[in-house]
Order: sequence, then C-alpha cells, then structure tokens
Amino acid sequence: DGGMGRFKQGPFHVASNTQAPIVPMAIDGAYAAKHKGSWLLRPGTIIVRVGETIYPGDFGPDAVNALRSATRGHIAEMLLGTQQK
Repeated sequence: DGGMGRFKQGPFHVASNTQAPIVPMAIDGAYAAKHKGSWLLRPGTIIVRVGETIYPGDFGPDAVNALRSATRGHIAEMLLGTQQK
C-alpha cells in the first residue's frame, strides 16, 4: 500500500550491541513508481531524505524498543515533510 511497515527488532539489537550509529532515511514516491509485485515502472518523482544520526549510546544498554521507536518517529517526520510540499 506504500505505507511504512513494521520495524523489526534485529537491526536495533545489532546497533545497540555494537554502538553503530543509525542514519534514518525516508523514501517517498517509490510505490507510485513501482507497485509491489509488478514489473511495470511508471515515471514519477522519488524523494529521498537523510535524517540526523541516531546514536544508540544515548538510549542506554537495554533500550532496543526506544531506539526502534525513535528511528521510526524520525522517518515518519521526514515523510510528513515530503508530503507537505
């Protein structure tokens, strides 16, 4: 449907355990250009936004869910920013 899907915990466990920073990215317009399950490409505009880096150390050692929630929130904000233009 082109909406943002569920975020799985695995990548956030990895980021938390290794202290690897997360760079949230929002991609808007890709679903209109190519629907899931279709090979047909349509002309259109795809907007990619790169967000501020999120550091797992700011969330504590056992804050995987908070890290996942913060990342999802940043991406949702970026997607709202692309739809306002």
